[in-house]
Amino acid sequence: MKKSMLILILVLVALLGVGGWFILAGRPNNEPDTAPHSTSETQQTTNEDTSAPTQGSTPSTTDNQVATDEVEIEDMAFQPASITVKKGTTVTWTNRDDVRHDVVPDQESDAFAGSQLLARDESYSFTFDTPGTYTYHCSPHPQMTGTVVVTD
Repeated sequence: MKKSMLILILVLVALLGVGGWFILAGRPNNEPDTAPHSTSETQQTTNEDTSAPTQGSTPSTTDNQVATDEVEIEDMAFQPASITVKKGTTVTWTNRDDVRHDVVPDQESDAFAGSQLLARDESYSFTFDTPGTYTYHCSPHPQMTGTVVVTD
């Protein structure tokens, strides 16, 4: 009995050693840790470009779009997943999960630039100056998606 228990423990340790740390850390094995380590740092980018967005047209409001400028990254999801803001609004994403997340536009442009990996309680802000529909995802967790609709 002791020998089989020891074998089981060794197998579990080996499995966690190979990939468990990176799964718990929220990034693939080959992705470097580029996020700042201070939880008080806020990354902020301001967009001054007024050119048309590459991926959108003037949006229509639907029932699942929320008028807010705050997005929580929590429980492996962007909450709310879809928001509607006025042109010139700064949207802030804050990571509330223990794993690192980022905000990556599906089509990066001057109208919407992405973030680095964010640790727990770190934030990223971006000012949307061009009306359109902007979709995004988390690169380590591509099932996490969101949308920002910018109106005049």
